[in-house]
Amino acid sequence: MRWMYCACLTIGGMMAAVLASGCSDVTDSPRVVSVVVEAPAGEMRAGETLQLSAEVLGEAGEPIADRSVTWTSSLPEVATISGTGLISAATDLAEVVTVTFTASVDGVEDSVAVIIVPDKVADFRFELPWELGARVVVWVDQQVQVTAVPVDALGAPLPDRAVQWSSADPDIATVDQSGVVQGVRFPGSTLALVESEGVNSSMDVIVGSAREECLIPYGTIGVPDTVSGNLLSASECRRSDPGQFAEPPAHPWHLTLENPGEVHIWMESDGDAFLILTDSEYRLIAEDDDSGGGPGGRDAMIKEPLPAGDYIIWATSYSARERPVKFGPVTGSYTLHTHR
Repeated sequence: MRWMYCACLTIGGMMAAVLASGCSDVTDSPRVVSVVVEAPAGEMRAGETLQLSAEVLGEAGEPIADRSVTWTSSLPEVATISGTGLISAATDLAEVVTVTFTASVDGVEDSVAVIIVPDKVADFRFELPWELGARVVVWVDQQVQVTAVPVDALGAPLPDRAVQWSSADPDIATVDQSGVVQGVRFPGSTLALVESEGVNSSMDVIVGSAREECLIPYGTIGVPDTVSGNLLSASECRRSDPGQFAEPPAHPWHLTLENPGEVHIWMESDGDAFLILTDSEYRLIAEDDDSGGGPGGRDAMIKEPLPAGDYIIWATSYSARERPVKFGPVTGSYTLHTHR
C-alpha cells in the first residue's frame, strides 16, 4: 500500500499544506518470508573462527538487505557467535561437539549445525611406499620409510605435532625417529610403535629374507586374462601366521574387480605348484594345487563368488597351509588364466 504525507505549518492559527515539493511517497517494508544460513564448512577445530552468512528473502524470493539479523548459539560455552555471524570456538574442548547456530529476522529463522573438534591428536594416518596391505615388509638390512601423520577426531591432519617412533623388538627390526624401519633378523615380526600427545598406535613389521628371487614386484591381471611366469618358493617370504603372507611370498598378481560375480582361475605348470587367492590384506580365500603338474597332472583351479574389490593371485611352489615351513628352490614355470 502506498500513501502520501505532507509537512504542515500552523501560521497564526491557520494551517497551510505544503504541496508538490513538500510531499513524498513512502512504501511499506516487504515481509520477511525466509532466512537462509550458509556455512563455508561443516566442521571447525577448537580455537578457530568460522564466518556464517544469512540471506533474508521476501515473498517473491527477493533479497531484503535492510533487516537486522539476530544470531544465537545452542552451546555458547563451547562456541559463541557475534552479531555479524562470526563463530569463535573455545580452545579447551575435550571432545567432539555439535553446535547449532540460528539466524532470526522478524520471527523467521534458519539454523546450521557445525561440528567442533578438539585441537589434539586422535589417531594416525600411515603412509607407505606401496598401496596393498597396511604393514611394513622389509628384508634383512633393508630400510623402508614409513610416515605417521597425526590426525584429529575427524581425520584432518595435524602436521605440526611431534611424533615419537620406537620398535617393540629392536632385535628383529629397528625404527628411527624419522620413521625408517630396518630389518635385523629373519624370520621375524614385530611392531613399529608411534606416539604423539599421549596417543599411541602401531604397525606390523614383517622381516623377510634378502633372497633376490623373493623380491618380485606385483603384476596386474584382469578378467579375462592370461599371464605367465616362474614358480617361486613361498617359504622364506611368508609370514608365520597361518593363511597369511609377507610381501611378496611368491609371484603375486594384483586383480581388481569392478563388479561382483563368480571368477574362475586356473593355472597350468610344469612342476609342483599351488594356486592361492587372497584379499589385499593377504587373508587366504582359496587354494588349490595342480596334483603333480606337467602333462600327467591336473591344473590348479579356483572358482569363487567375489565382491568387488582388490585381490591377489599367487603362483607358488608351496601351500599357504603347509606346516612346518619348507625351504624349497625356484622350480618350473606356469601359465595363469582368468575368466567369468
